[in-house]
Amino acid sequence: MGKLHAAGVRTQAMIAPMLPGARGLAPMLVGKVDSVLIDRMNYAYANHLYRAHHLEAAMSDGFFRDEAAALASAFRRARVACRVLF
Repeated sequence: MGKLHAAGVRTQAMIAPMLPGARGLAPMLVGKVDSVLIDRMNYAYANHLYRAHHLEAAMSDGFFRDEAAALASAFRRARVACRVLF
């Protein structure tokens, strides 16, 4: 993505589902993308994946809201367009 972005190709990343550790993606993507979309796991049938990996706390609305706000803020501070989809 970095090479495409540097060559003038508009690049976009989507962070979905939002998982613990996603905040670390902002510094990895800044300078490589023009915009970012952030979404949560919106599929009830996939909840077993969170449970199987002991990520139950990451299923809460509060987790998604707080993590998305922090991540979106990091992108906006870096002047990368960011849209939270939930």
